Amino acid sequence: MNILGLMKLKGTMQFPLAGSQNYEDFQKESSFTGDFRHNHSRVIIFSKPRQYRFFVGLVDTIGNLIDETEYKIDEPLTKDELTQVIKQMIHEQLYEVEENQEINLTESYVRIEL
Repeated sequence: MNILGLMKLKGTMQFPLAGSQNYEDFQKESSFTGDFRHNHSRVIIFSKPRQYRFFVGLVDTIGNLIDETEYKIDEPLTKDELTQVIKQMIHEQLYEVEENQEINLTESYVRIEL
């Protein structure tokens, strides 16, 4: 039996909205804390439906954080369902940005928290 399956998992995973060309780039451009730090723990985290909280932060081309919105998902989601919800929320947030506001997608981010 895997002990991580019995423990309350905690931690964060933050990654840019754009920029990663492959898995190695994603690893370099992302930050991980707690149980997200180890690849085998992430496999366990995403192996079954869970409740998630995530943030989408939009950064302008000057480097200012212009919006950070928190989303809390109360029903357990699979990794694929979480991905779809995150994509939908990103699109909605980008749609609400003022027309003259330019967003730097490589500095903007998603942060998933357990």
